[in-house]
Amino acid sequence: MLLRRRPYSRTERPDMPVDEPPPAGSTRARLELQSIRALLDAQRRRVTRYAERYGAPAPDTVPPAPQA
Repeated sequence: MLLRRRPYSRTERPDMPVDEPPPAGSTRARLELQSIRALLDAQRRRVTRYAERYGAPAPDTVPPAPQA
């Protein structure tokens, strides 16, 4: 009886295909940029809402100058 060897051990991972970046100007690249922008906008809104709620200046506003 021959024992069949596993293609790779438990600690070894098979080679995974590398996801090539989409060419510039392609539909996939535009969709990826659009989703990144949407995530950044949502994060900025969340931070601004938090800042307004708790009285801290929003991150993109300049703090008032200290009065002497």
